[in-house]
Amino acid sequence: MNEFKAHCHYVHGYLIRSERWNNRIEIYLAITSSVCIGGWAIWAEFSFLWGFLIALSQVLNAAKSYLPFSKRIKPLRNLSYAFDELFIDMEDEWYCISEGDLTVREIHAKTIEFKRRIGALWKRHIGELTIPHNDKLLKNSTLIAKEYFLRK
Repeated sequence: MNEFKAHCHYVHGYLIRSERWNNRIEIYLAITSSVCIGGWAIWAEFSFLWGFLIALSQVLNAAKSYLPFSKRIKPLRNLSYAFDELFIDMEDEWYCISEGDLTVREIHAKTIEFKRRIGALWKRHIGELTIPHNDKLLKNSTLIAKEYFLRK
Protein backbone atom coordinates (compact mmCIF):
# COMPACT_ATOMS: atom_id res chain seq x y z
CA MET A 1 0.00 0.00 0.00
CA ASN A 2 2.85 2.34 0.80
CA GLU A 3 4.41 1.78 -2.61
CA PHE A 4 1.09 2.33 -4.39
CA LYS A 5 0.37 5.49 -2.37
CA ALA A 6 3.75 6.82 -3.52
CA HIS A 7 2.81 5.87 -7.08
CA CYS A 8 -0.47 7.79 -6.73
CA HIS A 9 1.46 10.89 -5.65
CA TYR A 10 3.98 10.38 -8.44
CA VAL A 11 1.23 10.37 -11.09
CA HIS A 12 -0.38 13.42 -9.51
CA GLY A 13 2.97 15.19 -9.32
CA TYR A 14 3.62 14.44 -12.98
CA LEU A 15 0.21 15.86 -13.81
CA ILE A 16 1.03 19.08 -11.97
CA ARG A 17 4.44 19.26 -13.67
CA SER A 18 2.89 18.80 -17.12
CA GLU A 19 0.21 21.41 -16.42
CA ARG A 20 2.84 23.92 -15.28
CA TRP A 21 4.93 23.46 -18.42
CA ASN A 22 1.87 23.69 -20.63
CA ASN A 23 0.71 26.85 -18.84
CA ARG A 24 4.17 28.43 -19.16
CA ILE A 25 4.12 27.87 -22.90
CA GLU A 26 0.57 29.21 -23.26
CA ILE A 27 1.36 32.29 -21.16
CA TYR A 28 4.55 32.98 -23.10
CA LEU A 29 2.65 32.76 -26.39
CA ALA A 30 -0.12 35.03 -25.14
CA ILE A 31 2.28 37.64 -23.80
CA THR A 32 4.62 37.70 -26.79
CA SER A 33 1.84 37.95 -29.32
CA SER A 34 0.38 41.05 -27.70
CA VAL A 35 3.39 42.75 -26.07
CA CYS A 36 5.79 42.41 -28.98
CA ILE A 37 3.52 44.08 -31.49
CA GLY A 38 2.86 46.96 -29.09
CA GLY A 39 6.52 47.17 -28.14
CA TRP A 40 7.56 47.26 -31.77
CA ALA A 41 5.21 50.18 -32.40
CA ILE A 42 6.51 52.12 -29.38
CA TRP A 43 10.21 51.21 -29.45
CA ALA A 44 10.98 50.76 -33.12
CA GLU A 45 14.72 50.98 -32.46
CA PHE A 46 14.51 47.49 -30.90
CA SER A 47 12.86 46.01 -33.98
CA PHE A 48 15.37 43.14 -34.08
CA LEU A 49 14.43 42.11 -30.52
CA TRP A 50 10.68 42.30 -31.24
CA GLY A 51 11.10 40.40 -34.48
CA PHE A 52 13.17 37.73 -32.74
CA LEU A 53 10.60 37.28 -29.95
CA ILE A 54 7.72 37.09 -32.43
CA ALA A 55 9.64 34.54 -34.55
CA LEU A 56 10.45 32.51 -31.42
CA SER A 57 6.80 32.50 -30.39
CA GLN A 58 5.78 31.35 -33.87
CA VAL A 59 8.28 28.48 -33.75
CA LEU A 60 7.06 27.53 -30.26
CA ASN A 61 3.45 27.72 -31.41
CA ALA A 62 4.23 25.41 -34.35
CA ALA A 63 6.21 22.99 -32.14
CA LYS A 64 3.65 23.04 -29.29
CA SER A 65 1.61 20.19 -30.73
CA TYR A 66 4.74 17.97 -30.70
CA LEU A 67 5.63 18.76 -27.08
CA PRO A 68 4.49 16.07 -24.64
CA PHE A 69 3.14 18.28 -21.85
CA SER A 70 -0.33 19.04 -23.17
CA LYS A 71 -0.81 15.46 -24.42
CA ARG A 72 -0.16 14.09 -20.94
CA ILE A 73 -2.55 16.27 -18.96
CA LYS A 74 -5.89 14.55 -19.56
CA PRO A 75 -4.58 10.96 -19.36
CA LEU A 76 -2.61 11.73 -16.18
CA ARG A 77 -5.60 13.47 -14.60
CA ASN A 78 -7.85 10.49 -15.36
CA LEU A 79 -5.23 8.04 -14.10
CA SER A 80 -4.75 10.07 -10.93
CA TYR A 81 -8.48 9.97 -10.17
CA ALA A 82 -8.63 6.23 -10.93
CA PHE A 83 -5.61 5.54 -8.71
CA ASP A 84 -7.17 7.50 -5.84
CA GLU A 85 -10.33 5.38 -6.10
CA LEU A 86 -8.28 2.20 -6.24
CA PHE A 87 -6.33 3.25 -3.16
CA ILE A 88 -9.60 3.63 -1.24
CA ASP A 89 -10.46 0.08 -2.26
CA MET A 90 -7.05 -1.04 -1.01
CA GLU A 91 -7.58 0.67 2.34
CA ASP A 92 -10.93 -1.04 2.66
CA GLU A 93 -9.35 -4.44 1.99
CA TRP A 94 -6.52 -3.65 4.40
CA TYR A 95 -9.09 -3.36 7.17
CA CYS A 96 -10.18 -6.95 6.50
CA ILE A 97 -6.54 -8.07 6.52
CA SER A 98 -5.73 -6.20 9.74
CA GLU A 99 -8.76 -7.75 11.44
CA GLY A 100 -7.56 -11.22 10.43
CA ASP A 101 -10.63 -11.91 8.27
CA LEU A 102 -8.61 -13.19 5.29
CA THR A 103 -6.35 -16.20 4.88
CA VAL A 104 -2.84 -15.92 3.47
CA ARG A 105 -4.12 -17.31 0.16
CA GLU A 106 -6.91 -14.71 0.06
CA ILE A 107 -4.43 -11.92 0.84
CA HIS A 108 -2.22 -13.12 -2.00
CA ALA A 109 -5.21 -13.22 -4.37
CA LYS A 110 -6.16 -9.64 -3.39
CA THR A 111 -2.56 -8.49 -3.96
CA ILE A 112 -2.52 -10.01 -7.45
CA GLU A 113 -5.95 -8.53 -8.19
CA PHE A 114 -4.74 -5.03 -7.26
CA LYS A 115 -1.61 -5.42 -9.36
CA ARG A 116 -3.76 -6.38 -12.34
CA ARG A 117 -6.10 -3.44 -11.74
CA ILE A 118 -3.16 -1.03 -11.54
CA GLY A 119 -1.78 -2.35 -14.82
CA ALA A 120 -5.19 -2.16 -16.51
CA LEU A 121 -5.69 1.45 -15.34
CA TRP A 122 -2.23 2.41 -16.57
CA LYS A 123 -2.87 0.79 -19.94
CA ARG A 124 -6.34 2.33 -20.29
CA HIS A 125 -5.35 5.88 -19.38
CA ILE A 126 -1.71 6.16 -20.46
CA GLY A 127 -1.60 3.63 -23.27
CA GLU A 128 1.04 4.64 -25.82
CA LEU A 129 2.15 7.82 -24.02
CA THR A 130 5.64 7.97 -22.60
CA ILE A 131 6.03 9.12 -19.02
CA PRO A 132 9.78 9.54 -18.42
CA HIS A 133 11.13 8.60 -15.01
CA ASN A 134 11.79 11.53 -12.66
CA ASP A 135 13.96 10.65 -9.64
CA LYS A 136 13.25 13.90 -7.79
CA LEU A 137 9.50 13.47 -8.17
CA LEU A 138 9.70 9.82 -7.09
CA LYS A 139 11.70 10.72 -3.99
CA ASN A 140 9.20 13.44 -3.07
CA SER A 141 6.23 11.12 -3.70
CA THR A 142 7.79 8.44 -1.51
CA LEU A 143 8.23 10.94 1.33
CA ILE A 144 4.63 12.13 1.03
CA ALA A 145 3.39 8.53 1.15
CA LYS A 146 5.54 7.80 4.18
CA GLU A 147 4.13 10.86 5.97
CA TYR A 148 0.60 9.73 5.05
CA PHE A 149 1.03 6.41 6.82
CA LEU A 150 2.80 7.94 9.80
CA ARG A 151 -0.24 10.18 10.40
CA LYS A 152 -2.64 7.22 10.33
